[in-house]
Amino acid sequence: MELDTTQSISQKKKIRIINDIKILGNKTTRYFIIERELSIRRGDTLLHENLNQIIELNRTRLLNMQLFSIVDIDAVFLPWNDSLIDIQINVREILYWLPKPIFSLADRNFNVWWVEENHDFSRTNIGFELTRVNFRGRDERVNLIVQAGYNKLFNLAYRIPYINTAMNLGLNAGFTFATGRETYFETNNNKLLFFSSNKYPYQNMQFRLGASYRGKYATVHDWQLSFNENRISNELFALNPNYLGGKKLLRWVEANYIWHYNLTDARVYPTQGNEWKGKIIVRHWNNNNPQWQVQGYIEGGTYVKMKRRWSWALNTKARISFSNNTPYFFNRALGFQSSYARGYEYYVVDGTHFALLRN
Repeated sequence: MELDTTQSISQKKKIRIINDIKILGNKTTRYFIIERELSIRRGDTLLHENLNQIIELNRTRLLNMQLFSIVDIDAVFLPWNDSLIDIQINVREILYWLPKPIFSLADRNFNVWWVEENHDFSRTNIGFELTRVNFRGRDERVNLIVQAGYNKLFNLAYRIPYINTAMNLGLNAGFTFATGRETYFETNNNKLLFFSSNKYPYQNMQFRLGASYRGKYATVHDWQLSFNENRISNELFALNPNYLGGKKLLRWVEANYIWHYNLTDARVYPTQGNEWKGKIIVRHWNNNNPQWQVQGYIEGGTYVKMKRRWSWALNTKARISFSNNTPYFFNRALGFQSSYARGYEYYVVDGTHFALLRN
């Protein structure tokens, strides 16, 4: 019995050396794209007792790429040297052409559409979105959105994660055009007031170019520079001259910096780990004289796995903003997109600073 225990302990402490890493099943994905996500390399040494943990870690990393539906990793012990192992990775690639029909509400959320707009189906948007994932096998992404209906939208975007041999620098670019038959023009008692017209009272356009740096697995730095133009009708201007700060046509340049840290078990639906994002936005426009707006965002989530099918999440988001003579268009805070509080769906909050906590 003592001999078996000693052998078991000795086996756990045994050093294993990675002789080779073999990847199978990647018909489209380039080898170096998969290797970039791994925490192990050829020639690495590790303890036998940590082998299963390392295999599961790298399996999770490859699944988080969202390029594969199945990832299996095995350690193959070489018969001529029991200290050497081969790591064999088998992947099954997903369908990289992702067509998706669009049927969405023109309102901020379902409650507003159902109650305040009497679930009017004319206030819906239809269209399609086509995404080419893993373009050229290099994890590039091309995205096209064409939307008609109550609100019209055209969006074309391209992203390449790595452009250098060190595989840490990336580029992205895009163009967006949006218009619609209705927009809010003022806030009264935390309720949005809307103006509708078949002549499309607003038009938004954006050109953007960005770069990214990913030195480590969990941390990404993004920079983006965009040129923006917003045009409104005479009727909308008459309802709120400060909508664009006293102008019917406003052009501005916007610079963004985003720091993103994500060390969760599953990027799509995390149940364990931490995710944080910091963002700084600088806007500059000329409204008779040069004007600026600087905003700082911080948001994050902590996830704790309690049992097999239960987890606990704590999410927080906050913003501070500084500017002078801010146009109404730049002054929205809570109640839009993901910055909302449950039970407060029918209301919005304008302002410069806010904080939100979800549990």
